[in-house]
Amino acid sequence: MGTMSPLHWILVAIVLLALFGPKTLTKVGRSAGRGMRTVSDVKRDLSNVPKAVLSDLPPSPPRDPKS
Repeated sequence: MGTMSPLHWILVAIVLLALFGPKTLTKVGRSAGRGMRTVSDVKRDLSNVPKAVLSDLPPSPPRDPKS
């Protein structure tokens, strides 16, 4: 009962087409794709931030093992 079969997806698609129409659905799909691409770009850019910040820091002095 937790998975959706292809028949469920077809039913969902028909209901969405009936509610919004094909023009609106294409705009929504395009907008969702752009949003996902933007999130992916930001995520990739943010993953590079720690590397850039750490490379700008001076090296730390060695630790004294006795303390």
